Amino acid sequence: MFSNYSVVDEWVQPISKGLNVPIDQVKYFTNAIIAAPICFGLRYLPNNKNIKHIVYGTLGMIFSYLLFGQESITVIFTTIPVYLIMKYNKTQKAANICFIITFGYLLYRHIYLYFNKYLIWTVEFTTTHMILTLKLTGFAFSVANSNKKELTKYLEIHKINKYPNIIEYYGFIFFYPGLFSGPTLEYNDYMSFIDMSRFKEIKGNQLPKIPILKFIEHYFGGIILYFIYAYINSNPLPDPEYYILKHPETCNIGWKLLTIWWTVSTLRLKYYGTWKLTESLGEISGCGYTGTTKEGKDQFLLYRNVSILEFEICRSCKVNMDLWNTYVQKWLKNYVYVSMIGTPLEKYKTTLTMVVCAFWHGVYPGYYISFLILGFDKDLSNLIYKRLDPFMKIKFGEKSIQWKLYDILLRVFNHWHLNYAVYPFMRFELIPSLIVLYRTYFLGYLIPLFLYLWLSYYPPHLSYQNTMNEQLKQQKDSTLLKKED
Repeated sequence: MFSNYSVVDEWVQPISKGLNVPIDQVKYFTNAIIAAPICFGLRYLPNNKNIKHIVYGTLGMIFSYLLFGQESITVIFTTIPVYLIMKYNKTQKAANICFIITFGYLLYRHIYLYFNKYLIWTVEFTTTHMILTLKLTGFAFSVANSNKKELTKYLEIHKINKYPNIIEYYGFIFFYPGLFSGPTLEYNDYMSFIDMSRFKEIKGNQLPKIPILKFIEHYFGGIILYFIYAYINSNPLPDPEYYILKHPETCNIGWKLLTIWWTVSTLRLKYYGTWKLTESLGEISGCGYTGTTKEGKDQFLLYRNVSILEFEICRSCKVNMDLWNTYVQKWLKNYVYVSMIGTPLEKYKTTLTMVVCAFWHGVYPGYYISFLILGFDKDLSNLIYKRLDPFMKIKFGEKSIQWKLYDILLRVFNHWHLNYAVYPFMRFELIPSLIVLYRTYFLGYLIPLFLYLWLSYYPPHLSYQNTMNEQLKQQKDSTLLKKED
């Protein structure tokens, strides 16, 4: 590993001491704050593709050095091999080799950190390599897809028919907005921003207007979420470390479960803050633009990595995972999950996708516990959707009190058991995670397992006559409504 020291360390050291915050975090947060005004200034670049590639790429390189010092050099270990391999061999086999190279190097960094910085949380260049791994593997597969005919809609849109020159590739790799925290852009999305083809529907072929209110909400909201997380983190309330690991005799099972729920819920705030700040970059620069709604309003969804309210009140773990870190979910779905369809691995595609996701995050055992359980929870969500929801709808109707209570209960249950499943992810270690699960009787695993077995082998069902009567009643109600209209 190279040194993380850069010239700005001496400048921010007094601030770091004054705030009692590590230098790396001060630098990272400062970059997150000043990125928006920088992206605003970049709106006024000349409409010249090469100039844009060079400026956006160079800014990415400069800030990589300022944040991570000589570590920023390590990008050459993956970016150059991928460019050369795919330039001269645009095949699926070559793309698979690129996948092994990029993931192999990322795994090496995770293992190095595991043995040399065990449980030490720092802002480290490995996070940027995680983003680059998604970008490079997506790029390689998109080049290989140019030779394929049967592709999903997403893969068809993003396949790369014209191989980029070195300047285009340079700009794409080091594209400043989102480089350090994600989300990243697919190559075709990046190019449509640079050459302005994405904005053809806008009069004058110009960048879209900045959605001022949305930008303010996401930019200042992200900053506020950071400070809320910092305050809660420095003044923790219920703490599993104390109540479950050190002094389990001091409280009952209900309080233990509450500490897990609270800890995981507050941990999400730092991700929300980061992603909302990045979403604001997509709005102020225009690179997050995705067209207009039916009402003619501009949409900026490419840099949306989470929808907070939808995620927090969701009734399905499967939907939760789709809403969380959305670019990573797209990458997993389109370049990992879909690639196993029609192969001997298809039967295990959900589990293997979760394993790849865990490898991408690191090598701490807690990651693997959480992602394997989340894979199971996705299957449970599918069973609830296919077998329990229809039963409740037919028996009680969607307007009934029983259905509304069922819906609320399902949302509360989903939120609780999602947090329970994610706890090992945030605790990292195997033994402490297992102790916490043991002292809470594995309830967050056993209850979903009971539901899974019940819905798999003894699902609720109505008699055939009741089902037909309910369907006829719904048809009559629908007919009456149409007549009234």
